Amino acid sequence: GLHLGFVPRRDIRVTDQYAGYVWRIGDSGAWSLGPAVNTVVDWDHAGRVQDRWANVDFGVSRAGHLDVHVSRAEGYELFATPFRTNASNVSLSSSVFQWLSVWSLYSWGTAINYTPAAGVAPFLGANRGMSAAVTIRPSTRLSLEQLVLHQQFDTTPERPSMTQEPVFSTNLFRWKANLQMSRSLAVRGIFDYNRLDSNAALFSDPASSGVMYDLLVKYLVHPGTAVYVGFNRQYEGALTDQSSPLPLRWSNLAS
Repeated sequence: GLHLGFVPRRDIRVTDQYAGYVWRIGDSGAWSLGPAVNTVVDWDHAGRVQDRWANVDFGVSRAGHLDVHVSRAEGYELFATPFRTNASNVSLSSSVFQWLSVWSLYSWGTAINYTPAAGVAPFLGANRGMSAAVTIRPSTRLSLEQLVLHQQFDTTPERPSMTQEPVFSTNLFRWKANLQMSRSLAVRGIFDYNRLDSNAALFSDPASSGVMYDLLVKYLVHPGTAVYVGFNRQYEGALTDQSSPLPLRWSNLAS
């Protein structure tokens, strides 16, 4: 099946086209820039288009140091009724220093609310997202990673006199550490905090928050054979009171 849209498509025909051009700048060719175009279309055996997606991207990069992209996508998806979506994206990644890497993405456009509240039909809304990651390597044995993800989905007023309503917003914060203690022994730790705020009149999932921490120890016996010992604990809870996001339920998994 194909997962181009929200619904996995099966027994369909698909065409995928890509074209790009790159200019190398300077004698070394370290700098490059150029556009790229990608289109995907799938349709059923009756000839009805199920999904259509086209993306235009322009990128500028310097090998090993910088990568910047600006893109615009237009889409069509048949989900009970036809929807037309769009998205604009700006992304940047850099690893100028050996000990530091950064990556960020900002996107805005329209998207479908696939899981509305009971009695509400799926609808098109305004969608914004932001992602950012930083990796710090104080030494060759230690790396520290921080990740932030945010998505905001709102209604799109049909008339200027109407107000925009929030449908849902999600936030994820992740801290990750990797320590190579010796050639054979390595330790990895992860701490996650996530939160969903939602409008019960427009979105089916209730507001909730969760905390997870995970510890994994790896011992390499010899090439091709390794022993893993891990510990994982999760706390999850519904946010009935928006001012008190404390978790209400926890689970413990160990291996």
